[in-house]
Amino acid sequence: MKTWTLIGAVGTLLMVHFAPVFAQGWNDAAVFIHGRGFQPATGVPHQAVQNKAASVGGSLSGWQSSGFSKSGVEVLKTRGPESEAQLAKAVDASQVAVVEKGFHATGATPDKAVLNDYTVLNQKYSSMSSLAATGQRVMQELSLRQTKIVTRNSDGERLWEVYGYKDQHTLVTVVLSSFRATTQSPISVLTVSETLPKEDVPRLESDMFSLASLIENSGWAPQISTCMSGFVGARLGNVSAKTLVDIAFAAVHAKRVEGVSSSLVTSESGYTSSTPWHLVTAGGWMNVQVAVHYDDVAHKTRIVVGSPIIVTTY
Repeated sequence: MKTWTLIGAVGTLLMVHFAPVFAQGWNDAAVFIHGRGFQPATGVPHQAVQNKAASVGGSLSGWQSSGFSKSGVEVLKTRGPESEAQLAKAVDASQVAVVEKGFHATGATPDKAVLNDYTVLNQKYSSMSSLAATGQRVMQELSLRQTKIVTRNSDGERLWEVYGYKDQHTLVTVVLSSFRATTQSPISVLTVSETLPKEDVPRLESDMFSLASLIENSGWAPQISTCMSGFVGARLGNVSAKTLVDIAFAAVHAKRVEGVSSSLVTSESGYTSSTPWHLVTAGGWMNVQVAVHYDDVAHKTRIVVGSPIIVTTY
């Protein structure tokens, strides 16, 4: 039996209320996922499960929690599609629906969208040549142009990273990193992040499917977070910022889990049954995050909505 387990994440602003937290292999954020998989069950029509996953506000009756894994982190598994590709598309579609509906409800104007995949490759301390070979292959699959490669080989950490453009505007970063901690098992991970500018935000769902397919066709498990970011014109106080968060949550039928609020930023995490993806924090399950802060450079209030977490700076 294979399982999905979503362990945790961190943004540029450290969200101390997430537990546990990992930040490996990407400048802005990382999601560490322990496993992936599905167990078909009889008597549950595939289309019914796909409809529930793709429809904002749908029921989770086709999805069941399987308790806790050996690592103590809650596991989510499906009782529906027999095909991993079918499930990946159903889950991805529901994530995008949550992000888009929550973001647009706030009245903000989008200026970018971000995808981030974080995949564990193996439990080895991989050589630089192995990381480079994998990175070059992913770079070719993405048809990256105007590339710049950065490497680092220090005691206990090896890194191969490339920046490039998938098309004229879409910036992609591919990071292969391997760690050998003294108190933990070694691990090698792949992170792929894609930033779509405002003119390409409508491609968010199709680009997510493409990224998931690339990872899956390489024999790995796609573990993708996504978010939309943009502005409203007014400068908001704490109360007004909280109101925007409430509006976004209401649009996707999300309940608040936990959050922080200050004069600088308001960030709330919540849980909605509209998508089966979730991670476990100190407060419980979460799969939607909304952040609001005033941008002193742009002189506007920035709104960011992500699922299951925000994967860009705010």
